[in-house]
Amino acid sequence: MRSSANAILHPWLRAELSAILAALPNIPDDDVSATNRTEWLVWQEGLTQPMTLPAELPRLRLLLIWDNLAGHFTPDVVLCLFRHGIMPLYTPVGGS
Repeated sequence: MRSSANAILHPWLRAELSAILAALPNIPDDDVSATNRTEWLVWQEGLTQPMTLPAELPRLRLLLIWDNLAGHFTPDVVLCLFRHGIMPLYTPVGGS
C-alpha cells in the first residue's frame, strides 16, 4: 500500500503557512543583501547539519520548528519554504 501522507500534508501545509505569512506585517523586500543572508545564517549556527541555502533568499519572515520526518526534508518542501522566507528548524531525532 502506498502512503499518501505527503500528497495530503504538503498542500495543506503550504495553505496554512501562506495564511500565517499573510497575517504578518508587510515589510518591503528591498534589502535582499548580505545582511539578509546573515539573518538566515544566524539560525544555522551550531546545527550539526546546516542546510545549503539558495543563492538568493527573500527576507526571513518565519521560523518553522518541526519534527524530522522524512517528508519534511524533501527538496520540494524545503525550497518552497525558503522561497517564502521560512527557515525550517528540525527537532533532534527522538526529541519530538
